[in-house]
Amino acid sequence: MEPRWLMLAVSILVSTCCAINYAYAVLSDTLKDDFKFSQTQVDLIGTCGNLGQYFGLFAGLTYDRFGPRICLVVAGSLIFIGFGMLSLLLGGVIPNANLASIAFFYMLASQAQPWLDNAVLVTNINNFPKHIGLVVGIGKAFNGLGASVFSLMYSGVFAPHIVHYLAFLAIAPTVIALGSAAVTYIVPNSQKNRPTGIWRFVYSYIVAGLLMVYVAS
Repeated sequence: MEPRWLMLAVSILVSTCCAINYAYAVLSDTLKDDFKFSQTQVDLIGTCGNLGQYFGLFAGLTYDRFGPRICLVVAGSLIFIGFGMLSLLLGGVIPNANLASIAFFYMLASQAQPWLDNAVLVTNINNFPKHIGLVVGIGKAFNGLGASVFSLMYSGVFAPHIVHYLAFLAIAPTVIALGSAAVTYIVPNSQKNRPTGIWRFVYSYIVAGLLMVYVAS
């Protein structure tokens, strides 16, 4: 398999992980029911997550200067620290969890999204210069489906144990991000110009469509 196709396949997993924060309702319900946070407090934590999620300036600057691999390493570190600390705080391992600490670490975990998105999206655009629309569409399709995927994981595997779910989020996406760093790079121009089998893009969209049907059923 050509390296750029391997990177495209790996980027699907990374794009799915970009949507973890869109499944915030899973966490917000627990904060209200088990930790007696008010709706205003839950909204404040969600807002802090949005601030982290959509502030991508440093991720973009780092990509331009150092490339995708360092971005994926930073993303994995943010996910591991952010969700790892949340699992320890809400699990009582670290006592006296409060609004400020939960909001901060949720924002830290959310900040991983622009680092993940920049790393794979911009790299795929560079590696498939004649099919930019197709590779962007694939990434955003799985990005959009990611929230449903993680919500189903919680309800099907972890519910009602939110601490176990947060521990899973601290580990699995981190492994994906760091593993992706080993194979993600911009290929030489000679490889970019090779003939492209359009059927591979079609197959990716078929998989996305089947996944959409599954999560909607």
